[in-house]
Amino acid sequence: MKDIAVIIPVHALKDETEKNLLVRAINNVKECQKNYDGKLKTYIVTPLSLDKDIVKSVDKVIVNKGRTDFCSQVNLGALSVKENYFSILEFDDEYNEKWFSMVKTYYYTNEDVSLFLPINVQIISKEGYRQFANETPWAMEFSQKLGYIDFKCLENYYGFNITGGVFNRDDFNRIGGLKGSIDVAFNYEFLLRLTNKKLKVFVVPKEGYKHVIDRDNSLTDICGKQFTQEEIDKLYVKAREECVYDVDRGFTTTSTEKEDKKQD
Repeated sequence: MKDIAVIIPVHALKDETEKNLLVRAINNVKECQKNYDGKLKTYIVTPLSLDKDIVKSVDKVIVNKGRTDFCSQVNLGALSVKENYFSILEFDDEYNEKWFSMVKTYYYTNEDVSLFLPINVQIISKEGYRQFANETPWAMEFSQKLGYIDFKCLENYYGFNITGGVFNRDDFNRIGGLKGSIDVAFNYEFLLRLTNKKLKVFVVPKEGYKHVIDRDNSLTDICGKQFTQEEIDKLYVKAREECVYDVDRGFTTTSTEKEDKKQD
């Protein structure tokens, strides 16, 4: 593990606040670079025409002329970058500035790991508190091996988040990337598919990533407004069914899509 690509998917920048968040994300990667002895290369995947200052501040803007949902943008980024490892940074989130050096430390004794996940600090700013994700594999007897996520433990628990993780690019692309049709359950379905193929997922026992989950127009906010709890439950059931397929076979469950089908 040497150079790492950081993929920032940008579907829309609705106002100056969101533009400032993107600039902060780019600067966050630069701060991480100060603590990492390899090269961190920043790629924005977007259908937008960005300001020249933003374009100049990253290694490359990957212009997306296809689907612009989160999963499709990440998949395009993973197919486009040349680095053997990549990470996903949502533009309203932040890395711990030492995260990549932490990963490299654990990589030396775990070179066969396909995905390194951080302890994910989830920020609920409107309610003034935070919670954690990805920490459960460090509980005794949660999985077959301490610190690892395996297929069996995923049968009963799905509260993981893959943003901020460091992915083996070849493994990610070979098994088909993320599935946009699984919507809110795409994290879960990807981990099921990865571990079903006996590829290893390891959680670095460090707080490596801050994930804001209550910002208006964020991925979490959009999903929360788009789905009923019944629809979310169906998506997680569907994730278990679809994880045996590498390709995204397509699945719709939202109320809006159901109404559209009725009108057709």
